[in-house]
Amino acid sequence: MTRLPRPTTSARATHRLAAVAAAALLATGLAACGSDDEGASRSSSGGSSSAPASPSTETTPSETAPSETASDETSASVSTSAAPSGDGQVVSAEGISFEVPASYLAADAEQVLSGTDTSVTDDLAERLGVTPEQLRQQFSSIALFAIDQDAQPGAFADNVNLISSTGASLPTEDQARQQIEQLGFSVESIDPATTPAGDGFVVRYQGNLRGLDISGRGLVVDVDGTVHNITISAGDATTADALLDQVTSTLQPDAGAAG
Repeated sequence: MTRLPRPTTSARATHRLAAVAAAALLATGLAACGSDDEGASRSSSGGSSSAPASPSTETTPSETAPSETASDETSASVSTSAAPSGDGQVVSAEGISFEVPASYLAADAEQVLSGTDTSVTDDLAERLGVTPEQLRQQFSSIALFAIDQDAQPGAFADNVNLISSTGASLPTEDQARQQIEQLGFSVESIDPATTPAGDGFVVRYQGNLRGLDISGRGLVVDVDGTVHNITISAGDATTADALLDQVTSTLQPDAGAAG
């Protein structure tokens, strides 16, 4: 994995707002419902996990102004099976794989928690403005995290994360809406989603965190009895939708995880 270049001291200071915003969105995944399997390796069991503790980080988003956007009645389904564009990297965890942009710094829980590659942990922790130990604590809840390394100072750092829950059922649309709204975001639509790996739905929502606008996409699918929640957080709706298309069109069971 490519090592993230170390920013200068001044760049780290100006970039911290983006890092804090990304950290606060690490685990805003929708909770799967009805899981009785406490052995799930990376399960979401309470709506969302808190962001890594940091002196300048608050896990509750600031108030968002309600927006008049697409209603449930006018929602359009998400169904893609097109080949990837070739500008992505394949990431995998919890028995599934999908693409994220090639420029993203990606790490999975095994990498971070095992301590076998401290460069990945150190780079990602610095990008998020937390300590390596705080990052490891966060990865006890999430399975995979990928972040844009090219985010401009002061801008939101677009990111993708995965939370999986074995033996659970998909949340209902009402439950999904409630979970997102409890985080301070405004739900725009909840649409059916079809992926090469399985079916589910996607929640589109908007919000604001410390003055930064955030467009979120929560893709929830059931793959062979495991509910996977892939949360996409971006600084604008166009980027969020592009990331959603990339993830949705390439999501599939990970052949390397069989057995």
